Amino acid sequence: MSESPAKPPLPPLPPLVESPSLDSVPDVVLPTEPLAVPPTVPLTVEYAMLDAAVDDIPLTTSDADEDDEPPLRPIDPALIYLILLAVVILGLNPLAPDVRYTLLWTVLIGVGLLSILLDRLEVEIPNTIDMLLGLGFGLLIGVPLLLIASPQLQRTSLFMFEGTSPAFAFQSLALAMPAGETLFFRGALQPTRGLLFTAIAASIWSLFVFFPQLHVTQFPLVAVVIGFAFVAVNFAYSYIKLRFGLFASWMCQIAINILLLFVVRFV
Repeated sequence: MSESPAKPPLPPLPPLVESPSLDSVPDVVLPTEPLAVPPTVPLTVEYAMLDAAVDDIPLTTSDADEDDEPPLRPIDPALIYLILLAVVILGLNPLAPDVRYTLLWTVLIGVGLLSILLDRLEVEIPNTIDMLLGLGFGLLIGVPLLLIASPQLQRTSLFMFEGTSPAFAFQSLALAMPAGETLFFRGALQPTRGLLFTAIAASIWSLFVFFPQLHVTQFPLVAVVIGFAFVAVNFAYSYIKLRFGLFASWMCQIAINILLLFVVRFV
């Protein structure tokens, strides 16, 4: 029986390495100065940057449409104007002048005040400068017209307040008419409809309110002159309101009314 070949000897094992002791580990030197921390952006600056980024985002079509839509108004003076104008044309001419004027100016005062209050329209606080400016513009416009067209104006005043007392005419020209037309047209209508629309609307109103009393078929030339005067002064009132304020326009109308439609009676 043959013998098996001898196995080769195993390689020797590597020598064991002893783990270092704690005494042989070098000491770690920590820095004595604090580490520099990078500066941080203040929180307010981050918010400002975020707001700017949000503002740069374009509005969607629905958002833009919502911003462009005018707010709903509790009282629309333009609609009330059309209704009152229709009532004047169709139903109030047979009434006596004092009754018709009182009804119309009372409605204008009430609607104007309600519209200003409910719509929260801005009305400046009256002051002496506004009053003097309005009075000055009234004299500047009224005195030349009084000197140029006093006969026609006298006839117009007598026809407008035919059958009424001088006291009623003065109260209407100095109190009721300026209050009603200023509050309604310049106070409530002009801030939303603009100067041009308001001046034209007020001129049409004056023509339809007063022309039935002026006998325009008998005196057509007087009617043309008075119609032009109504248009001119209403544009002036609206401009003065835009430039100097509501109460300057109010005082201007009082001065012009007294000069051209009351003082002219005694000239």
